[in-house]
Amino acid sequence: DRNRDRENRERGGERGGERGGRGGDRGGFDRSQIMERIMDRYRENLGFSVAEWKVVQPKVQAVMDNRISGASGMMSMFGGSRRGRGGSSSDEKTPSSKLRDLMEKENPAKSDIKAKLAAYRTERKASEAKLKKAQEGLRQLLTIKQEARAVLAGLLD
Repeated sequence: DRNRDRENRERGGERGGERGGRGGDRGGFDRSQIMERIMDRYRENLGFSVAEWKVVQPKVQAVMDNRISGASGMMSMFGGSRRGRGGSSSDEKTPSSKLRDLMEKENPAKSDIKAKLAAYRTERKASEAKLKKAQEGLRQLLTIKQEARAVLAGLLD
């Protein structure tokens, strides 16, 4: 595995030195390979066999997905992680992107700010609830030692 990684670097990445591509190859990185390595590290750190991991991995993935989803909303409020104006790769406007767009106007009405802020807070609470549910699903499969490791790894609060 390490030899293959070294060979890829020497060749300039998997796409023959091509950089900055779209999709899974951003700057020479393959998202699926990175996620696979992250999951392998979690499996090893938490001490699961490959067979056990088949049950646990979807729970870890759910926690990660919910963490990323919640963080991307906050990042978009500060101008980061935006694809286009919508704050996500879809054309659907989220409450966070609607609030951000409103705040870019010179003098938005207070009533509009209050309404968009309320919708944003509702979205955040729903995201937090989904994350808590995903974390609890994972926690139920862990020993206390694994739970401690998951907290240290940032999977659990």
